[in-house]
Amino acid sequence: MAGFHMREKTWFRLIMLGWLYVVLVATLVPSLCMDVKSVEVSSAATPEYVTMRADRTIERPFIGLFVVTLRRSPSQQFVCSTGSSKPINYRPAAELPDPLYLWWWFGSKANLKPCEDEGFGPGEYLLETCWTVIPPFWGLVPEKH
Repeated sequence: MAGFHMREKTWFRLIMLGWLYVVLVATLVPSLCMDVKSVEVSSAATPEYVTMRADRTIERPFIGLFVVTLRRSPSQQFVCSTGSSKPINYRPAAELPDPLYLWWWFGSKANLKPCEDEGFGPGEYLLETCWTVIPPFWGLVPEKH
């Protein structure tokens, strides 16, 4: 009977360590992969020609997805949201285009078009970008370096 109790403790510890690993991968991996210091969006007459400046560094290679959400300011009324439909390989040597256009940040001109259809025009907006890191094998196996 004592052996059964020890096995229960071992399984409990393994499960707890597994959950801790999942939580750490989900919370720490994104900040270890990319450092975004600032994103500034300029004014323009039409959405297609809106330029941006972004200070971001890809710290290490990773595979990820992104979602960009646009809201009116100051009401924070939702205008549109779009993102990558397929995983993207992010690499430290990758450079942002110069000039950096908003449509590029959205993934393509086609991704920006629905925002224009939803009323994205002159005005003040909030731009939110969320990156999701896809750990190898869903985070069960650490990355190879």
